[in-house]
Amino acid sequence: MQIGDRNLDGCISISHRENEAVSAMVIDPGMAVGIDLEVVEERGRIFVEDFFTSQESTRIDLLPEEEKPMAVTRTWSAKEAVLKAVGVGLRVDSRAVSINPSQRASSYDGWSPLDASGSALENCACRVWWRSSGQYVLTLAITAKKDFPNEFEPLLLEHVPQFEDGLLT
Repeated sequence: MQIGDRNLDGCISISHRENEAVSAMVIDPGMAVGIDLEVVEERGRIFVEDFFTSQESTRIDLLPEEEKPMAVTRTWSAKEAVLKAVGVGLRVDSRAVSINPSQRASSYDGWSPLDASGSALENCACRVWWRSSGQYVLTLAITAKKDFPNEFEPLLLEHVPQFEDGLLT
């Protein structure tokens, strides 16, 4: 990619929903980024059956009804971000990625990690984070052909727009 007169090895991802838009960029030839912005809303059982793995579906079924819209939106948003980072988007079955709760501690300023696995990720490592505010969920995925350095997470996330009163700032 070229910015001004400089060539930069990297990847950019954008997402929008309603009147909001977000973007993310990594400048490293071995990494890729995917970002997704979603409104938390009710999605029916058929949506979950069509786009989620059986493990994801079962986990959502066990939640109290009031927690399901957030869980479904977060899972869907993470799938979209990961598939963007892998470079295939929704051209492949969304069940090629499975999103799971993470044992990693919250990374930075309210961002929470998720784990991603599945056939879409068999050739790369992946880190996923999400954050919510008001009616929005923002999800960020980074993939790499190599292991992530330990110091990578906070450096990345401090440059991501923050939510304030439901608006991206």
